[in-house]
Amino acid sequence: MKILIRSIGLAIIALSLTTHTPLSAVNGDSQAGQRIFFSSPPRSGTHWMMYIMQYFSKRLISSKRAGEDASADKCCIGRDHYSFGCDPSKPLIHVRHEVNQFFRDSFAFEPPKRNVDQFVLIVRNPVESAIRSYMHGRGLSYEELLCKFQKQGYRVLVNNLNFYDRWPSERRLLVYYEDLMEFPLETITRIVTFLGESTDLVADFIEHLDGHKTTCLTQYKQSMTQGKDLTYHSRQLSEQQLQRLEEIIKESDIKVWKKYLGRYER
Repeated sequence: MKILIRSIGLAIIALSLTTHTPLSAVNGDSQAGQRIFFSSPPRSGTHWMMYIMQYFSKRLISSKRAGEDASADKCCIGRDHYSFGCDPSKPLIHVRHEVNQFFRDSFAFEPPKRNVDQFVLIVRNPVESAIRSYMHGRGLSYEELLCKFQKQGYRVLVNNLNFYDRWPSERRLLVYYEDLMEFPLETITRIVTFLGESTDLVADFIEHLDGHKTTCLTQYKQSMTQGKDLTYHSRQLSEQQLQRLEEIIKESDIKVWKKYLGRYER
């Protein structure tokens, strides 16, 4: 059943990418230029990445769901609280935790186009993010988490990485959360360069990095470590429990694990 569910989900994505008929563009999507589609499994640095991309690109972020008011574009994670001076004439940054939502929410915006748009994905240690998201975030027990993943795998992570794998290499960017936190200068420079923006302000951003993180956290109050402890949640389980969870995540898609997640091998 797990394999069937994953296969159906990937088939829908592949069909959408190759046979999609463009919808009427809304929310500024008819503008010339590349939109940015950004995905991140929950508890993997979503808000910090949005903050960075918006700070340097000055693009509006659209995180609306299907059926919401198409005219109500919002800046800076829901509003213009950060006063970045976003430029409404620029193509948008669309944000979803799972790539399938880009197609399910096609009433709110036109889905991504392979030959035009950019795709950005951030990935965190899947064991750490699973514990944070499902056990500490949703209150599941360890046994319930194992049962969930045994039935359907780590679906959001696997779907995102398979989507990334199929996207044109020149229009995709993969960021590892740990690199972003441990090597901010190099990683943020990569992000800004990919966005086609000037890197002149990166050094100043890094100089005031703590202040930027504090500002970002005013809009994200669910952080338990403020990004200062990358293995905090994993340490709540035994080594045996961690190894079992890792094995189940590997089984979600062993090819994806070997290609993109091997750095996290225990």
